[in-house]
Amino acid sequence: MILPRETAPLLVKHLPKDETLSISLSEFRIRFAAGNIVIISKLVEGTYPDYRRLSPGSHKIRARISGAELKAAIARVLTVNTEKGNAVRFTFDKTSATLTSRPGDAGEAEDVVTAASDGEFVVGMNGAYLRESIDHLDTEEIELDFNDPASPILLRKPGETDTHTIIMPMRV
Repeated sequence: MILPRETAPLLVKHLPKDETLSISLSEFRIRFAAGNIVIISKLVEGTYPDYRRLSPGSHKIRARISGAELKAAIARVLTVNTEKGNAVRFTFDKTSATLTSRPGDAGEAEDVVTAASDGEFVVGMNGAYLRESIDHLDTEEIELDFNDPASPILLRKPGETDTHTIIMPMRV
């Protein structure tokens, strides 16, 4: 099943964390209930994408970076971004990552954070999505695996092989 993207943040914000969650499903809707809170959402029609096909099996370049430092840098460069896509250009070299946001009339922002990378790589990503994904990893350091600027990016805890997040690149 596919939920609208607005549903997940609603669930996190409003459902009590210390209650048992009950989920009911019909053909077109899903119902979440916990305590005295009930949230009903429509389901998105369509076929769930084959994430295994999107998930890169190997990588050409891997970068290792502090999740907290990267999140803070993303927040700083997005302060001037007035565009809807939250596009950030990431330029990795062997010792750092440079984040750049060029939203047009609002100005330009650039920030540099320490990173260990086994190569040089330039890619655009939605900074807000990346920041949210880092939040869910619950680790100090993260790894980003890259193949080329148009291929999915793998985000995970260092050494983790079973759990990861896929981030699609964007043009910047």
